[in-house]
Amino acid sequence: MNKKTLKEGINLYQIKTEKFKTFSVTFYFTRPLLKEEASLNALIPYIIRRGSANFPDNEAISAALEEMYGGTFDCFVKKKGDCHITGFSFEFVSPGYVREEAYKEKVFDFIFDVVFDPKCENGGFVKETVEREKKNQIDFINGIINDKKEYASVRCVEEMFKGEAYAIYSGGCVEDIMKADEKTLYRQYLKLISSSPIDIFVSGNIETEEIE
Repeated sequence: MNKKTLKEGINLYQIKTEKFKTFSVTFYFTRPLLKEEASLNALIPYIIRRGSANFPDNEAISAALEEMYGGTFDCFVKKKGDCHITGFSFEFVSPGYVREEAYKEKVFDFIFDVVFDPKCENGGFVKETVEREKKNQIDFINGIINDKKEYASVRCVEEMFKGEAYAIYSGGCVEDIMKADEKTLYRQYLKLISSSPIDIFVSGNIETEEIE
């Protein structure tokens, strides 16, 4: 694995291999695991997944991925120790297998548009999208009790680490999610991308210079 610091706080890791005909790009934004941020950070990736400035909804995103030979895009939130990690992952056919001249530019334009130019209105995220994702997250948290193994794990961590950051659930809590609004979430998003350490992992069949 090769590591290069692109600028302070932004590191690029690359695993170059010709075993696969695809390459993947994953962004990890790392924040301290704090109660006042956890619910906001947990919502942000799922709001961003709903649309960007140039790909305003799921249909547009899906169409763009199909045009790029069946690319994929996903997001996630997890905790590691006392850190809260928000991630975005992409996978595409390697440029060497595509004759389209503008393919590489199209791929990276898509990645950066989705992650760094989300769909907004009136100085915040789209209210309708925010309310939908809040409901989804609340339903998910409330539903954990129906998965006895997961519920036991969450409650065990909460009790064992009571008073410590690690006790905070990575998906946030219902009370804080209900308080969140489109402008509060957008401000947290700007904080996330501008002040968090960013680790970018790239693996697959693509040249280092193209990635940088």
